[in-house]
Amino acid sequence: LMASEQDSEVILLPLESQPILQDPGSGLTRRCLAPILPARGIDWVLNVLPPGASTGEFVAHRRGVEEYIHVIQGRLRAILGGVPHDLNEGDAIYFQAHITHEFVNFGIGPCKYYLIINSQKIR
Repeated sequence: LMASEQDSEVILLPLESQPILQDPGSGLTRRCLAPILPARGIDWVLNVLPPGASTGEFVAHRRGVEEYIHVIQGRLRAILGGVPHDLNEGDAIYFQAHITHEFVNFGIGPCKYYLIINSQKIR
């Protein structure tokens, strides 16, 4: 509230400028919704996973990395450290990502979900 105009930063990321990454193996599509600013440590993506598809297992991140997921459409199984957690449309989950993790669409249609990765270093 007290910052001057010179201290504020605004980055507009129009739809056509949002990077889209596609994995031909799983069919996973990732749309980057936030500017890619590695020094900031926040990634916000919209993932779309086809029915029956899996992201494959992601390796554990360093301690302190957090992930937040919100399912917009479909059904998602989050396998965190080998333990499955089933999410339905509207469900959300948070986890500390220093464990292996994998996401599987176990529904009959595409699964769309927001993923936020917070890798900011704790000060």
